Amino acid sequence: TLALCMLAAVFYNSWPLGYVLSSYTAHNGLMSDLEQAGQPYYWLFILGDVLTGICVVAASIVIWAKLRPDAHGKAWAACSIGLLLFGLFTIAATMVPAHCSVSAAMACGTGSNHGLGLDALFSVIAALGLLASLASAYLLGKRYGLSRWLIGTSLGTLIGWLALGILF
Repeated sequence: TLALCMLAAVFYNSWPLGYVLSSYTAHNGLMSDLEQAGQPYYWLFILGDVLTGICVVAASIVIWAKLRPDAHGKAWAACSIGLLLFGLFTIAATMVPAHCSVSAAMACGTGSNHGLGLDALFSVIAALGLLASLASAYLLGKRYGLSRWLIGTSLGTLIGWLALGILF
């Protein structure tokens, strides 16, 4: 399970390649704009998100099967379901075209991206799933005295993710 999550983390962090492969979009839009058809190497960023989703869905299934969250409390279930939501909706967000990318907002006729499409909705659901799984992993680590590595990693990731979300 840890290996699947680590692999998912590598795939999900394909966005720094955007600064090399599509510098204008990376500097002037959202990272999801890198997945827009017509962007250089857009297929690579889509592939990264799809592989992330597959790894995370597999990890959530393993957690559910091995730990039987129904028998071990709500926190295990929240962790597994959060991962499942993150994985499925990360894949789903790549399968629907963005309503209007930030870097191409002028082409939408508004000058700004105020419209929300299915891609945005799916991305929000995925983010909430990730938030639930990280918070649950932290609580599980504290409750069951799991390794300090799990506690520190989940808390650090949760704080870092929330801070970056607020900043950017």
